[in-house]
Amino acid sequence: MLRENHAIYSSQGHGWHLDRAKFDRFVAQQAAARGVAIFTGAAVDDVGRTEDGWTLRISGGTRLQARSIADATGRAAFLARRLGASVVSRDPLMGFARFFPAEDKSDPRTLIEAVPDGWWYTATLTGERRVATFMTDPDIARAQRLDRESGWREALSQTSFIKAIVPASPSIDGLVRPSGSAYLEEPSGDGWIAVGDAACAHDPLSGQGITRALRSGILASFAIADFLSKGSPTGLARYRRLVRHGWSGYLSARRRYYAEERRWPDRPFWQKRIRPDS
Repeated sequence: MLRENHAIYSSQGHGWHLDRAKFDRFVAQQAAARGVAIFTGAAVDDVGRTEDGWTLRISGGTRLQARSIADATGRAAFLARRLGASVVSRDPLMGFARFFPAEDKSDPRTLIEAVPDGWWYTATLTGERRVATFMTDPDIARAQRLDRESGWREALSQTSFIKAIVPASPSIDGLVRPSGSAYLEEPSGDGWIAVGDAACAHDPLSGQGITRALRSGILASFAIADFLSKGSPTGLARYRRLVRHGWSGYLSARRRYYAEERRWPDRPFWQKRIRPDS
């Protein structure tokens, strides 16, 4: 049985399908318009502490000086890890996505379907494409050979509703991405701070990843401003408390979401996510 959550009945308004590439360009343009130097196609090769802050060497040999640094490198948390921060993973969820030409471009809704070994979602995207993704654990994925289109199609055939929407033609692209819940034990330190997925990465089922990432960026800006203008670590300590509080609330919501599915309590995927310590 399908159940529809219509936006008109939601106090939080309608959901969004974000064109991430377009959004990232917009953010970069807004930053550049305010005097921020943008380095595209560059990666941080090295980072070191100095008496006044930090030295960063980026690809191409360019060196940058900074009094404070923010790690917004996503789940990789590249800078935070280099500085000794530890990532704690709560589950190994992976997303196995495939993309298709969108046959029905008029339906903007996202469809989610639970199955014994995980859950699926499909939605139309910009560029007249449709994505269909199976969210499951790596051991299940290996057993079902989800890295191959044949294995992915076999898993798709076990769905009741998603299979009727996904085109029968071969996919035009594929993507495998870690999607589990993870956080940094220390999301900030002396002169540095982690934001977005680098600080806390969320299960896509929560639908909270983007908004929480933006919120953490705003909170981090206040903490950095405190540090730069007053030399005070108080803002960084407050940021750590807020991130931990937000993480606790997220875990409670995540447990509630997964606990709504009661058909397969004996399947390993669901057992991991409905136990009290999950």
